[in-house]
Formats: sequence, structure tokens, C-alpha cells
Amino acid sequence: MYRFVRAQLSGSILSNAFDKATDNNRMCRKFSSTGTASNLADVSIASLAGVMEEKDEPHSTCKMHHLSCALGEIASGEEIEALLDNFHDKLKDQRMNG
Repeated sequence: MYRFVRAQLSGSILSNAFDKATDNNRMCRKFSSTGTASNLADVSIASLAGVMEEKDEPHSTCKMHHLSCALGEIASGEEIEALLDNFHDKLKDQRMNG
């Protein structure tokens, strides 16, 4: 899942995910501009990439916990959940199975 997030994340996706979560009574930040959301998306991508470069190898030792901790330095738990929920919905819409 985090590989997909890393590959697809953008400021607009992040902003939309947080807005949707806020509409569902979750506490996520509101962005004053697209640039602010894009900056947070870039930092999030860099954080995920750093962990993956260190731990995601042929015999991967990379766990969801490592990636969540990396994002936890820049986003709240509710924001991380909102982001993952957004991407789960995207994958569900693709009707992927197997």
C-alpha cells in the first residue's frame, strides 16, 4: 500500500483525502493553498522513500510500522489513516483481485 501511496501522492490528493476525512469528523489539517499541500506531499514521499531505500529489499525487512513511524513525524495518526483510506478507496475502485 505504501508503495502505491509513494508513487501516486500529490498535493491535491492529500488535500482531498484530508477534506474527506474532516467531513467524516476526523481531525485533519486544512490547507491554505495548494502549495502547502504539495510541500507536505513531497516531504511525505521523501520520508517513505528513505525508509524504503533502507529496508525494502529482495528480502524486505520493511514493515507497515516503519513506514507509519516515518509519516508520524510529519502527520497525525488520523491524517495517516485518512491518506491510507483514500488510497484503499482508489484500489477498491479498480476492482483488483488476487
